[in-house]
Amino acid sequence: MTQTVPTILILCVVMNFLALGSSNLKSLIRAVAIQGFLLSVFPLAFAHTPTLRLLLLVVGSAGVKGFLIPIMLFRA
Repeated sequence: MTQTVPTILILCVVMNFLALGSSNLKSLIRAVAIQGFLLSVFPLAFAHTPTLRLLLLVVGSAGVKGFLIPIMLFRA
């Protein structure tokens, strides 16, 4: 847990800078999707024993933020 939290936060900041610096809309959507996925997995780093409720919430939010919303944006 000691290295997981800073690693996820650094990756989120890097994805944020990538999104700010990109002029291509598809790369922006991908960067924001990766950032949303990382932030939705973030609560697992703090759970000593993940419960079923936490796992369902993480899987649901990762699916919506990381896959469903980007797919809808690519089709628009």
